[in-house]
Amino acid sequence: MKRFALSVVLTVAFVAAQADASSLPVAQEAQALIGIEFTAKAMGNPIDPGLSCTSKGGSTIEINGVTVEGWGYGRAVCQGRTVAMLKRIVGQEGADIRWRVVDAVLLPRFAWGFDPKRPHAPRLFKVGDCELDGRTDIFFIALVRWDKRDRIDWRTGVEKAWGFDPQKERIISLSPKRIVCHRPEPA
Repeated sequence: MKRFALSVVLTVAFVAAQADASSLPVAQEAQALIGIEFTAKAMGNPIDPGLSCTSKGGSTIEINGVTVEGWGYGRAVCQGRTVAMLKRIVGQEGADIRWRVVDAVLLPRFAWGFDPKRPHAPRLFKVGDCELDGRTDIFFIALVRWDKRDRIDWRTGVEKAWGFDPQKERIISLSPKRIVCHRPEPA
């Protein structure tokens, strides 16, 4: 009987913890990702059963043109908002990589693609369409508002930017003054 009672108490505590985590404000839920380990078998899968956050993919991190082994950028969606994650490989589950979220930042709202109803809404860009200090061999992300220009800088539309520092295990804010973006090819 004692085992049954303990099992009921643990189950109730687990369900209560899930309800508490999923009812967190989105900024706190994004921070709750830090320390969680997950295997992203497919985009859209939950990262943790106690959170609303789902995995939306990611990429490798490069610094000075060299891939930083064992580290990656991840993107999650929590309560409809995008979260950037710095993640580290901690193992393997079959053919899938097991990651630990080392840092997470809730990003401001932005549009994924061009929206004719909101032509100047900020959009998320990664290195490739943008340069950091004139270089394209360091991974970062930036929020950019386009206008009719082919080249956008901090004066004309680069609003915010973030870099990924595996040594410090942090996502760091970058000065928009260091970023220049070029209009991507039409989609």
